[in-house]
Amino acid sequence: MLRIAPTARSAPSARPLSRLAALALAVAIGAPGAASAEPDSVSLNLMPLPASRQQLDMKTDVRMTMSMEAGPDAPEKARQTAAALKDSGRFTMRSEMRQSVTTTPKAADGSYAMRADLVTLKSEMRDATGKVQPMPNMGKITFKAGLKNDEIQSIDVELDPNSPMASTWSQEVTRQMFDKAFDWMRKFNGTTLKVGESIELPMDVSLPPGVAAGNGRMVGRYTLTELKRGIATFDVGVKMDMALTVPVPPAKAASGEDAASTPADTASVPANAASAPADRAGQAAMSGTGQGTMVLRMADRLMLRNDMTMTLDMDLGMQQGVMMRMNMQMDMQAVGKSLAAAKGAAPAKTKTKG
Repeated sequence: MLRIAPTARSAPSARPLSRLAALALAVAIGAPGAASAEPDSVSLNLMPLPASRQQLDMKTDVRMTMSMEAGPDAPEKARQTAAALKDSGRFTMRSEMRQSVTTTPKAADGSYAMRADLVTLKSEMRDATGKVQPMPNMGKITFKAGLKNDEIQSIDVELDPNSPMASTWSQEVTRQMFDKAFDWMRKFNGTTLKVGESIELPMDVSLPPGVAAGNGRMVGRYTLTELKRGIATFDVGVKMDMALTVPVPPAKAASGEDAASTPADTASVPANAASAPADRAGQAAMSGTGQGTMVLRMADRLMLRNDMTMTLDMDLGMQQGVMMRMNMQMDMQAVGKSLAAAKGAAPAKTKTKG
């Protein structure tokens, strides 16, 4: 057996000192082998930090199929319309939106203000033949909130005057609706999770009278699957059930007795019948499920990525034994990034198109 005689470098008395020096050097330069152990839990917080700017780019692709089922008591014209809609009731929609969030420096009492501008960069809808169909321009939506101690103290919403939402809902109704939408964030914040643990966040959903009015419930389940280098990854599951009241066309248009009525006209009724009389309102049931992934960077509370695929099904009871069914699949992707804080400058304006 080959033996090597110990030298001054490999002497037993020198080994502890050499190992200690190597460890100190590794820590100083941040060597991966000497990195501190990852924490096994995280305290969640999505409130933006003071004096910060973030941007979230969102893309949504929707595939929608609309069909009509005519019952045994439906007139023959309604049956013909229902049959024709099988070939023409397919639509695809694509939208790209950008949300820019800016917060002010923290005041002496710990309070600061947040402003979030949501703009549509691109939106289009195509029918079954691939032809582009017109879509309403939602304009810019601006959220303003006062924050203190990681809690929202006040919320205000500003809508583009030309937006369909501005003409349908009052300012107060809109503010209340978005205020309720922040409930899930309030429940999310302050929760501590370990890897493998989950939190369920129920949220009541309501739509004021307008194009559609309704109430329902949405439950989101967030499971922490990984916590590495300050980045938390979650599996997300969503379930939603809603009961809606949707305006429907007059009896003869719904049944197809009007010669001017076409399958395309029938398919667009829910979006264009906001002024229909109350006695022509149809009752709809909508349910949906979704699955996705959310990635958060905890240091600056930035949502790095949020991907979700959701399926929605709605049944709308119309008149004269006609049932309209809508099936929708939505693929949503969001990517976030932090922007350099602009000291004393107004929030940057975002150019829009489409």
